[in-house]
Amino acid sequence: VGAAPRHDFAREMIRHPIGWVRGALRSFGDGVQQAQRLRDRMRSKGFAGDARLERVERYCDAFAPSAGFVTRVRAYHRSGARPQRVVSRMILYGLIAVFPRAHSSLQH
Repeated sequence: VGAAPRHDFAREMIRHPIGWVRGALRSFGDGVQQAQRLRDRMRSKGFAGDARLERVERYCDAFAPSAGFVTRVRAYHRSGARPQRVVSRMILYGLIAVFPRAHSSLQH
């Protein structure tokens, strides 16, 4: 509900590629921060040892700036998060590769 048509997305990406990438990284960063807040709330509510908390922790680990690329990819796989479309999966792997460095550069 409220999403722009796909052709609007493609048009924006073509017209302003750098701005589009920056905006996409910021939006994705918001999602990662939401997952981190969820993880923290689950920990504080006593979900220790719960499989749901472990999945959220693994997802958060996939975007941890202190981990290397291979460690982040393994954490992502172990999280069970799977986009349905192949293109979306490829984009997600790209985000896993660049996210920590790219996201921190946007915040400075």
